Amino acid sequence: MHTEICKYCHKKVEIKKDGHKGSMQGHLAKCNEYQKYKNEILTKEYLYNEYIVNRHSAKWISEQTGINTKAIIKKMKFFNIDTRTIKESCNEAERKQRYKETCLKNFGYEHNFCKNTESRKKWEQQLFDDYGITNIFQREDIKFKSHISLFHHKGKTQLRKISKVEKKVLDFLISEGYDVINNKKILCNNKVKYADCVINNKIIEVNGDIYHANPKIYKSNDLIRFWGYNDKAKLLWDKDYQKFKEYKHLGYDVLYVWEKDIKENFDKVKDIIKKFIERGENEGFYNKEYKEN
Repeated sequence: MHTEICKYCHKKVEIKKDGHKGSMQGHLAKCNEYQKYKNEILTKEYLYNEYIVNRHSAKWISEQTGINTKAIIKKMKFFNIDTRTIKESCNEAERKQRYKETCLKNFGYEHNFCKNTESRKKWEQQLFDDYGITNIFQREDIKFKSHISLFHHKGKTQLRKISKVEKKVLDFLISEGYDVINNKKILCNNKVKYADCVINNKIIEVNGDIYHANPKIYKSNDLIRFWGYNDKAKLLWDKDYQKFKEYKHLGYDVLYVWEKDIKENFDKVKDIIKKFIERGENEGFYNKEYKEN
């Protein structure tokens, strides 16, 4: 037990233990001078200016006034001043700056997860030991959740832009009155894929000549070069064929139309599309090097 002096009423307070009863906080709860000071300082105008206008935290106000944080929040609720959630508070510029300064002071880094910090190295080693990777976004389940989240929040065209030839086909389908969905999200083996034009259980894929290595133009061993790709045409065909089989397994019928054909004879392509939609006429996978199972 020891004695402290209350800075508001200047009375001696016997401190028996930590906690409400027998502590300085217990005394302040009954101290008239402290209550008077608190009511004079914590006015609605002061709290609104500091908390809402200047975006200071309740803790900052507590440090400036010497008044308990809980009392400040209680007072703001009394004045119907909207308080921030923990997440909102963590995103405040002042809070981020204080956190950065503390980390620089204690660890020499802006945050304890910077590259080359011990905590970062430990985390990367754990990822490598468990999954053989060093970046959490390389995990298949995380990539899957990321795709779902992007689609949910940003819309169906977030992950790719619609090409001119695809737009041409889409405009034709809309003008014909078909209920078409562009860039429809389809889950195939826990991966999100986007079908160009979908009408009920029919998919129309509009393939670019280079990006899908049009077999009327390229041979299987021809080298295809574009952004992010530099390999044989056969690998592009394998990838497309795998997607074709996945769509078929899900009950879709798939038609492929090509950039070259759309540009050279779009009327013929229109006729092929209408026969596919209305009568189900379709040659299946476009590349005859592959045989459907």
